[in-house]
Amino acid sequence: DSSFEGNSAQGAGGAITANSNGELAISGSTFDTNTATENGGAIASFEVDSLEIIASVFQSNSSGVKGGAWAHSDGSVQVAANIWIENNSVNGGAVALTDPQATLSLINNSFVANQAYDEGAHLWVEGGGVESTNNIYAFGAGGGGVYADSPAASGSLIEYCAAWMNL
Repeated sequence: DSSFEGNSAQGAGGAITANSNGELAISGSTFDTNTATENGGAIASFEVDSLEIIASVFQSNSSGVKGGAWAHSDGSVQVAANIWIENNSVNGGAVALTDPQATLSLINNSFVANQAYDEGAHLWVEGGGVESTNNIYAFGAGGGGVYADSPAASGSLIEYCAAWMNL
């Protein structure tokens, strides 16, 4: 249980940058008002073998390129029971998956009032596979709720999710 508030980075990962082989687990944490000029306003994860983000809150984070709260490439990720609210970026207001080798499992998350200035208010998938199960995508602004921009994302699965009022 940790709190990350008001951090900033010139580049990626306003609060956390994970850029090496290995494992990272985040649980019961709060990420509030973190910023990055590039990817991942709160968290940027690259070349991480295993990553879990469980029961955490991401609120009012922003990035200048992709993933207002979190940007990820390369590696397997499980993301469960989190709240993503009022995050913003150019692409992927809350989350951006940026690599064809990455896989993302989203279970029981709530995405509310996130904003993308181009595409994917809540989730932006440039490559890789996404399994989205029992998530809520609501009140997103910019590019719809979920945006997939790659043939590599064609194997993605969305089931038992609710989406409403995404523009």
